[in-house]
Amino acid sequence: MFIKSFKELINYIDQDINCKDIRIYRILNVEDLENWVKLNNYLLEKCTRQIRLSDYCFGEDLTPNINKLCADLQFLDRNAVLLPISEHLRINIDQFEKVLMKVIGVQFSEDVYSKQIHVYIPMYKMQGYLQNIIKHDPRLENNIIFLEAESKDEKPSIKILANDIDYKMPGNEITGYKNYLRYWEETPELPIVLYTENAAYLKNNAFADDIEVYVNAFDVIKNKGLLPFNVNEALGEGWQWHKLLGLLNVRQNYGSIKELLFANKNKNEMQILEYWNDANEFEKWLIWLYFKYEGKSDYVSEIIKKCISYKTFIKDLVCGIFEYSIHTNNYERVFFERKSMLQVLCL
Repeated sequence: MFIKSFKELINYIDQDINCKDIRIYRILNVEDLENWVKLNNYLLEKCTRQIRLSDYCFGEDLTPNINKLCADLQFLDRNAVLLPISEHLRINIDQFEKVLMKVIGVQFSEDVYSKQIHVYIPMYKMQGYLQNIIKHDPRLENNIIFLEAESKDEKPSIKILANDIDYKMPGNEITGYKNYLRYWEETPELPIVLYTENAAYLKNNAFADDIEVYVNAFDVIKNKGLLPFNVNEALGEGWQWHKLLGLLNVRQNYGSIKELLFANKNKNEMQILEYWNDANEFEKWLIWLYFKYEGKSDYVSEIIKKCISYKTFIKDLVCGIFEYSIHTNNYERVFFERKSMLQVLCL
């Protein structure tokens, strides 16, 4: 059923709440956040029972227990509003129909028909998924109501990050899945940044909208394009990417890896290599990344292609010359490049 205006939707609720219907659920979908908040507030005023999904999260970072929710719904004895189920299913969209049908399929112990009990379920931007449910069960057509949008919001922007990621993204920051649901139960604003211990488990979920999941520091570095080159995660360890992300938080405007290491961005390659013996393990890794992706030396550029770890960089630098033929056109140049590099390394 389609309703053209928010005022008409309110009138529908006012009339419907006093009618008897064996199907007591009303799923009300709106396509813009402003009307969704207004709808929630109105339903909270009209219904004497508020069923909040956050109350079924039995841990600060656990998803709601739908089985417990359905068990409690069996004993419903008054008009109720259930929210924010769309915002739980948005992150678990492959469970949309299964969960929703389970909820509206609950068998009640009370005489809900004689008592004119209704359960109102507001939904935000779920029109396509709800229309699929109607296709599967046309009997639900009059129980699923769509507010025709005068203007539609862009796709909801939700960023999900692992708790230990040291990176700030623009948006309303929330820690824990229970608080995420609580936020939607009040007066939400987009975008949302959710920090959770379960980011790794959510990464492979099917999502309804513009939802991004960052499991570790490398995910942020890669997807936000924080390095001036594309890099493979296998080239570093977790602690290195984590520390690098923290460094990038501080030094956001830079043009080269060497600028993360040295105040003097005009250092040449020999000066950078000369620092190797005094560098710590993290700095050695950065020096190696610099030569791997930004180095200009013919010799280093060639030997580092096969180098998969900063730990073998010096060995490869020493032994790489043996892969050249003395008859190679540039042999003399790379020979003296290597010689200069070994001198600054005191080898």
